[in-house]
Amino acid sequence: MKKQLISMLSIFILLISIAFISGCESTTEPTTGNSVIKGQVFDNNNAPLAGVNVKVGSNATTTASNGRYELSGFPQGTFYVVFSKNNFKTDSLQTTVSGEDTVTANFTMELGEVTIFNGLVVHESVDGQSLSGVNLYEGIVVTEDNSNRDIQFKDSLGTQNNFYFRSGHLSLNPVLAGYRAEFSERLGNITKATFDTLSSRPDVVGREINPDWDFGYDETEYFNTFAGTLRPYYSFYLRGRYENNQNNGIRIYGLLFIRSLDYNASTGRYTTTIDLKINRNAKNKFNY
Repeated sequence: MKKQLISMLSIFILLISIAFISGCESTTEPTTGNSVIKGQVFDNNNAPLAGVNVKVGSNATTTASNGRYELSGFPQGTFYVVFSKNNFKTDSLQTTVSGEDTVTANFTMELGEVTIFNGLVVHESVDGQSLSGVNLYEGIVVTEDNSNRDIQFKDSLGTQNNFYFRSGHLSLNPVLAGYRAEFSERLGNITKATFDTLSSRPDVVGREINPDWDFGYDETEYFNTFAGTLRPYYSFYLRGRYENNQNNGIRIYGLLFIRSLDYNASTGRYTTTIDLKINRNAKNKFNY
């Protein structure tokens, strides 16, 4: 009887061990597979978009100059591919893989409410082909006679003492046609680091920006040499872009920071570097 009891106990222990081992195996099943998720990312103009962060869980990569990306090692399942890039809305795309296939997941990113353009360099005009204009809507430097500009960098009467930005629209003769930009008064002098942290126009509290109250100047105040780290900054309204319905009829506001003013002895010209924040959603908020 004793031997039979010992035998039954041994079988019981053996069964428990097998169950335990089996249970351990079920929790250590492989979490990777052979599926590949790849694709191409485009901007709102359907152009390939480089430098987009593409992430599925902890698996991440960045799009190449042609907007293409590829991630691998996925098991069977449904996953969210997350796309993110400065100035664009972070968004995701759901895709399902078998664990052994290659799935194409192309994506078009939308601009965020606020777009940031840093380090736009404009030099003093010497002729119509000089890079003295800025397309604020797209954040690009253009020539003085480019009709797609919103503002121009000017030297007061050629004195090389006072510089300013003025609207690029037609009424400011003898300037060729452009888009009208209106400025606020100077909002103050701040550092570059402070400008980077701004989330609103500080002198407008408790209400939205009003284009009839807060703008109306076709030129900024004059500026010249800077002392220390403080620089002037302004708010602007792209009236010409709104009137021409380039933003689906939504008003466009922004902040303009004068980062530097320098003299280039080799060219004999003054150059200025500016930073922009463009709000495409018509609100007095610059969240991004």
